[in-house]
Amino acid sequence: MLDLYPARQIICRGIAALAVIAMALGALSGCGGGDDAETEQQLTHAQVIKQGDTICAGAGTKASNELTEQIEQLPGALTPETEEELILTVNVPAIESMAAELAELDAPPEDARELEAIATAFNDAVAKVKSNPRSSAQDPYAKASGLAGAFGFIECGKF
Repeated sequence: MLDLYPARQIICRGIAALAVIAMALGALSGCGGGDDAETEQQLTHAQVIKQGDTICAGAGTKASNELTEQIEQLPGALTPETEEELILTVNVPAIESMAAELAELDAPPEDARELEAIATAFNDAVAKVKSNPRSSAQDPYAKASGLAGAFGFIECGKF
């Protein structure tokens, strides 16, 4: 008959070691607790620029891709009515979402007012576009783009 006692000891030691490691990892994962608001760190100006430009580039790319797809699916030429519909259903929501995301960035106090002014300028432009989608007399996003560029954004200044 084969003596399984030494093998059983090795297995039990291995299981015990794994249990100790699991408990230690569980205890460590609870360390440094506190709610997320306390542990969140405020962004630097450079991080705000990087994240903001990522938000703006994403909004621009998403809207461009969606517009291209919808225009390609049109049965005929792009009419002024269809153009207006696309502006209201694709461009406007993209800009609104972008402005909301920019406003949510945890900017340092010295940047917070400017960032809020940029988001507000984009929202004001959206309101103008909603009231008159085909108005091409003046670029409704010029003010917002100018503020964004002056703040240091690259992508957000391209609207």
